[in-house]
Amino acid sequence: MYITMALYILKLLHRNGDGMSLTEIYRHVYRNYSNRVTFETVRRHVLTLENIGAVKTEYKGRMRVVTLTENVNMSGVKWAYKFFTQFEKTYENLWGANREKRNDS
Repeated sequence: MYITMALYILKLLHRNGDGMSLTEIYRHVYRNYSNRVTFETVRRHVLTLENIGAVKTEYKGRMRVVTLTENVNMSGVKWAYKFFTQFEKTYENLWGANREKRNDS
């Protein structure tokens, strides 16, 4: 689920060239992707995408606007493979799917 939501977010940002706020992204994901997603999950995905260099966030007034970076090539196979492997590793390192299990051992 991590990667498909991340790709959906990238597709949204690709379609809307001006960038989107986190709230706008959340609304689109909630309506069109999954109505069980939380704002925190979308925020984590965006922060992970920012960490691997796929998006950049900047503040415009009080809004945090997310835009694609120049190095994102939506059609490149090499870029897509690199993205998949980097995103999974980075997401697990940052947020950990089983963080409770790690703390118990």
